[in-house]
Formats: sequence, C-alpha cells, structure tokens
Amino acid sequence: MGVEEFSWEQRATVSMYFGLAVVAVAWLIDLRRWKNGDFAYWLHLGGLLAFWGGLTAQHSGDEFGKAVYCAINAGLVLLSLFLMRRAYAVFGAVGITMYLGHLASEVFKDSILFPFALSGIGVALIAFGLLFHKYGAAIGAALGELLPPHLQELRPVHARERG
Repeated sequence: MGVEEFSWEQRATVSMYFGLAVVAVAWLIDLRRWKNGDFAYWLHLGGLLAFWGGLTAQHSGDEFGKAVYCAINAGLVLLSLFLMRRAYAVFGAVGITMYLGHLASEVFKDSILFPFALSGIGVALIAFGLLFHKYGAAIGAALGELLPPHLQELRPVHARERG
C-alpha cells in the first residue's frame, strides 16, 4: 500500500478482503463432497470472522454507509439460506442488531414511537430466528427449487442434498 505502517482503516480493509478470499476458498471446498467430515466449516468461520470484523471496523461516517452495512449483513442472512451455513445468519443478525442499536441511540434517541417500533422489529427477528431454526431445511429446499439450474450448481453439496 506504499506506507511503512498500516493505519486502522487499512488493516480493516486487508482483513475484509482476506476474509472474502477465505470464504471463497471455503465455498469451493463446499462444492465437493467430503466423506470424512466438514472441513469447510472452519474456513467459513475464519473467513467470516476476518470479513465481518474488517467490515465492522470500517468507518462509515454517514447514515447511508451505515445502511449499506445493514444491507450487507442482511445479505449474509440470505446467504446462510443459500449455503445452508448458520454462521452467516449469526454474523448477519449481530450486524443488523448493531445497526438497530445505532438507530435507537443516535438517530431516533428523542423519538417516542421508535422504541415501540424497535420492539416490534425485535419480536419479528426473534420469530424469524425461531422459524429459521425449525424450518431452515425446508426454506433452503424451497429456495433450491426456485433457483435456476446454473445457480443450483453453486450451492454446496450438503445444501443440494437437503433441497
């Protein structure tokens, strides 16, 4: 990067891109069938830690940047259905919760109705989590049936077998 010492933002960026590379490798390993265990799990977890940690450490000064952060985390939750990996849902839910906490403490701190709306969103997220826990395989199977064949081939073997 042309400097002797990395700044905090540069370290976060390197972590984010390294995490994306590790997640891509884990995804490629997931596309094959492994008989003696789930080797890709640890790569998914390590890649997610690096990517999500770098993403969270990024400085998003304005509200649009924070909304993009929330959208990326919502994408992680949807990616968990595609890959049938719960770790993506966990990291995505934590990121969404952090964004909602920011909204509650900074943006709508003087609003009387926002705590009620936030409580409703929280109850909806808990209900979604319970439904995902109970019907996650069925949702993944339905998703698999809706996908075109070229996208179905991008799902890991264990996700294709369930759905």
